[in-house]
Amino acid sequence: MKTMDEMNTETKKEAARVPPSLVSKLAEVMAALERLPKLGVNQHFNFRYVTEADVLDSVRAELGRRHVLMLPTLRDTQFEKVGTKTGSMTFCTLKVDFTFMDGDTGETLVVSMMGQGTDAGAGDKAFYKALSGATKYVILKTFLLSSGDDPETTTESQVQAGTTQGQRTPSREERTPSPWDKILLLFKLYGIAEAEGKALVLGTTEKKNAKQLVDADVLKVDVALGKWCLGSAPDEKQLKRAVAILKSRAKAFPEQDRDELQAIHGERVATLTREPGAEG
Repeated sequence: MKTMDEMNTETKKEAARVPPSLVSKLAEVMAALERLPKLGVNQHFNFRYVTEADVLDSVRAELGRRHVLMLPTLRDTQFEKVGTKTGSMTFCTLKVDFTFMDGDTGETLVVSMMGQGTDAGAGDKAFYKALSGATKYVILKTFLLSSGDDPETTTESQVQAGTTQGQRTPSREERTPSPWDKILLLFKLYGIAEAEGKALVLGTTEKKNAKQLVDADVLKVDVALGKWCLGSAPDEKQLKRAVAILKSRAKAFPEQDRDELQAIHGERVATLTREPGAEG
């Protein structure tokens, strides 16, 4: 029979083998990425922009080294052709679901984005322009990337001279995700609406607003979200989903919280077993 010390040692070794969760990896990517300068130039309308290539190059290696894959799934596509003074223009509007897949834990996270593109004449390039736009902006918005300048304050002379704010070196504070950024990713992981989750966050941390949150609050919120998901699971399917998420997260939780999570799980299993119509 194993002693308590031996059991504790085995538990620690097992926990050390558990890889970081998907949301942790995405937060790490967010912290590693820097502000993007606008290196593309539209000669016809005389403005600078962030190219899709620069966006993809900034995030590809960071996701890859963490074994995270991003796959697009086309959900809806609409084409519209309108007349112009010189002929016709084709507009393409599409919706794409981008799925972040964790090769270590099997976790997935879906982020949706719209894209629009135009092309003259037959419009064979409109679709690809729309897809490129959706891909670029889902990365920019998911990882809170900016090009560093405000389009409402950048002057034409700045654009021509190439002296927009986007070319300055960002500070560490500007690149590091805030506690609230990390919690927003937790909402997506657990499938909780922001309004509902925010009330739970403020109640758990006893803070008046999101700006008062500190990094230590993120773990408290993570534990609270896990307990909420376990305790409110409407059926065994949702309960299993919550357990799957928590398996990769509970290693960072204090032992007392892990015991409480296990107790909540046991109570919910017993309740669902007694409820009429519970899944077998």
